[in-house]
Amino acid sequence: MNLRPLLLSLLASLLCLAAPLAAQSDTVPGSSLFTAAQIRQAIDTLPNQASASRPLVASGHYQILVSRVRNTVGVAEEHPGVTDLYYILSGHATLRLGGHLIAPHTVSPVEVQGTRSEGYHEIELRPGMIVTVPADTPHQIAAEGTEITMLVYKVQ
Repeated sequence: MNLRPLLLSLLASLLCLAAPLAAQSDTVPGSSLFTAAQIRQAIDTLPNQASASRPLVASGHYQILVSRVRNTVGVAEEHPGVTDLYYILSGHATLRLGGHLIAPHTVSPVEVQGTRSEGYHEIELRPGMIVTVPADTPHQIAAEGTEITMLVYKVQ
């Protein structure tokens, strides 16, 4: 039995409660609702690159993106004042979490990148997992020979 549509629907419902988003998107100003089909469409239309993301919603102090990392090691980065929450939809990869960035440089007020990171812990990411990356914490996704698709919830 394919549980993916059910999980996507459940996640969309949970995000509606947690954001706080409301199902009455046309009657409650500032609210948003994304169906499993809309989330799937956003994933399917990501650019065909090693790492790609697309925002679903950005409002005030939070942002929700669909993201895919394919057959690459992503950028080593940290986000000053921004916590990331990953909900893994499909695939698998390794999250390198913590430690410190090598040769850090500021890309934007909410992103510092390094050439790599050291002293990190490795977490194997699998579908259905939720992982939080605290603000100011180095992290990097390694999807060498694999692909991972996730929702990324950013909170300032």
